[in-house]
Amino acid sequence: MNKNIIISLKYLVVSILLFGLMYTLVITAIGHILFNHKVNGSLIEKDGIVIGSRLIEQKFSAPKFFWGRPSASNYETVPSGASNYGAISTDLKKQVNDRMQNLKQFDPGLKIQDIPPELLFASGSGLDPDISQQAALFQVDRVVKARSLKEPDRAKIVALIKRQPMVNVLELNLNLEKVLNGK
Repeated sequence: MNKNIIISLKYLVVSILLFGLMYTLVITAIGHILFNHKVNGSLIEKDGIVIGSRLIEQKFSAPKFFWGRPSASNYETVPSGASNYGAISTDLKKQVNDRMQNLKQFDPGLKIQDIPPELLFASGSGLDPDISQQAALFQVDRVVKARSLKEPDRAKIVALIKRQPMVNVLELNLNLEKVLNGK
């Protein structure tokens, strides 16, 4: 065999072991040591059971819960993405109108300009787990009414929302239960 071929094959094997295997193992180990929660998907547990990820939105539709952004993929992770509907799309207009009507059933006098846009329009990924304080505060009255809560509980919910500029909907709904139950 040609000497150059043997050298090339040795270099190939060493490169595969060094860069393909060793580098991957070292970086994975560093990730697990320094960023364990993030490397494992930022999972959220309740009573020892994984109920979701801090990074992926879940669908909440009951009035007693805070709702996240609409999803063009119905909150499915594999086909996630935007609808790619443009501003003149009749499908987009229908979806926005349907979402507005859904919100209006809890507040009949509601006008479209009163609704935070992220509650009417899907995000680019369709899975964004966070909403603005404005969108969360917009929903407080519906949640309070659906749970038959009094003003002191409403104030606790507002304080919970105001702790962070962007509100993770899953965490908000979990913390809502804790705050209302005094835990």
